[in-house]
Amino acid sequence: MKIIILLLLALLLLLLLLLLLLLLLLLLLLLLLVVLLVLLLLLLLVLLLLLLLLLLLLLLVLLLLLLLLLLLLLLLLLLLLLLLLLLLLLLLLLLLLLLLLLLLLLLLLLLLLLLLLLLLLLLLLLLLLLHYYYYYYYYYYYYYYYYYYYYYYYYYYYYYYYYYYYYYYYYYYYYYYYCPYYYCYYYYYYYYYYYYYYINIIVSRHQRVRPQPLSKWWQMF
Repeated sequence: MKIIILLLLALLLLLLLLLLLLLLLLLLLLLLLVVLLVLLLLLLLVLLLLLLLLLLLLLLVLLLLLLLLLLLLLLLLLLLLLLLLLLLLLLLLLLLLLLLLLLLLLLLLLLLLLLLLLLLLLLLLLLLLLHYYYYYYYYYYYYYYYYYYYYYYYYYYYYYYYYYYYYYYYYYYYYYYYCPYYYCYYYYYYYYYYYYYYINIIVSRHQRVRPQPLSKWWQMF
């Protein structure tokens, strides 16, 4: 019983360690998410700065529009490329966020499963404790009841035959003392001898009798 309880406690400790590890993983994932968001903001700031620089360049190019038309077209192409890159980066960040959300959902599901497992283990532990307690109580009660019945049976058996023998001895003594004739004395002496022999046969037979269940107590006699 102690070994089972220790094993269940060890399992509970392992499950608690797993929960701590999962919480650490969640914290790490949250830190990664924060870092990614910071990087995204920095990237957006850089891109905005680049856009501002490009706009400034465009202003300069507009001032030199007549002279730098080809450069303007190139800059426009560069702007388009930068915008495309920005869109791609945004899409990638959205995908990363979705993946992180999926990971968080999976971790939450794992936590729920671990909690259910802990509840099942606690329920099994409770059932085992109830089972062993009921079994021990039933065994102890049955053993005590059987011992009490055995003791009562032999006490009653001994007392009954002792009383039976004492009664016939007293009966013989009374008639021997009050009978005035030799024939009466001889007759009751023979009567006592016969009943004494009969009682000895009964005692020798019933000493080999084993105790029966309570449902068959009338079979003793």
